[in-house]
Amino acid sequence: MSRTIHTLLTRSHFTLALGAAALVATSGCIQPQPIGFGELEDPNASVDLSSAEAEEVLEFAALTTDEEGHLDIVILSEDGETTQRIETDYRSVVGPEASEHSLIHHSEDFFLVTSRTEDWGALILRIDWDGTVSEFAQPAASPMYRIDEARDGGILIAAEYDLVKLDLDGVEIARDRSNSACWTDVVGAPNAYEAPVAADVMGATEAGPVLAVWEIDADNPTTGAGTAATSAIGSNNDADKILGQDESGALWVTGRTGSVNRSQDGANTWIGRVNELFEGAFMARAIESAGEQSVYVLIDGGPASQVGHLNADGESQVLFDYSDSLLVDLIVL
Repeated sequence: MSRTIHTLLTRSHFTLALGAAALVATSGCIQPQPIGFGELEDPNASVDLSSAEAEEVLEFAALTTDEEGHLDIVILSEDGETTQRIETDYRSVVGPEASEHSLIHHSEDFFLVTSRTEDWGALILRIDWDGTVSEFAQPAASPMYRIDEARDGGILIAAEYDLVKLDLDGVEIARDRSNSACWTDVVGAPNAYEAPVAADVMGATEAGPVLAVWEIDADNPTTGAGTAATSAIGSNNDADKILGQDESGALWVTGRTGSVNRSQDGANTWIGRVNELFEGAFMARAIESAGEQSVYVLIDGGPASQVGHLNADGESQVLFDYSDSLLVDLIVL
């Protein structure tokens, strides 16, 4: 049974601008005229706010642990305030800082976290908003690195040699195997491609590590050596393992080398080094889309985890520090 969830603010991904601000809300380029009391039949009559638009609020979800090593998920505002902490009774056998831990939020409103079984097999956990933890799947993919949601709601797995797709029952429905590849991250719904893309760090082609698109054939969903369904769409010459995208569809890669690269239409641009883009940073752990040519970056920043904003021109800004515990992974809700 999960421990008590501490909710500091009521969970909400949207806020409604009410009161006077709503009366002068902008719709497109049209500025509505202010409403004066003289224009109302009754100055005490209520104002209909049913057409007021909801303002989207930026929230992050981050994977962390408590002092005893239990996996927790913290919900953070744009300025780093903890608005909710989802506490669990689950303590991973691989330790609180293991690279196997990664986090996604599914469109059906639950979280999935990668971990390992007691015998070090691949394990995907489901965590609900009340802290309930259940097994989602034990896929035949080891070592398993990161996961993402496919366009159709299925779950994509990046693993050594294998890209794997599961349905929502945790059953394998597609696999591509390459003895030359080590897939460390996957973007399930890329903005520039119809099929998922993944990052390879070992050398899926003779040219070396690549970024590749995985086109699953519904009539032949399991492919292997000599019949691989992946094709290169860019290079990953630094063999970095963290993959993300911006709204334009460009792919961003970073990881153990400390470099940040951006690949668009097969052309690679070096953005810079993490410790120079974010002074004092050690490494990047996650990349999430922020804008047309920008991303959010989770970084180890000295005494604290940090969330930063990075533009394609190299302009960077630390949004906030989080020093309560190490943030292992981060997503935008």
